[in-house]
Amino acid sequence: MKNIMVYVLVVLMSLPAFTGVATYISWRINQDYIAKYLCENKDKRNSSVKASAI
Repeated sequence: MKNIMVYVLVVLMSLPAFTGVATYISWRINQDYIAKYLCENKDKRNSSVKASAI
């Protein structure tokens, strides 16, 4: 029983390390949708913002 608790605690403590990876994977999967529908001012000329969503 003690060994099972140790494994459960190790898994629970390591979950926050994978949230960044899950966020990145989700973004990459939905990148086209985000660029097409959610980016603001993407077609604006002479914008001071030089970033891109793609």
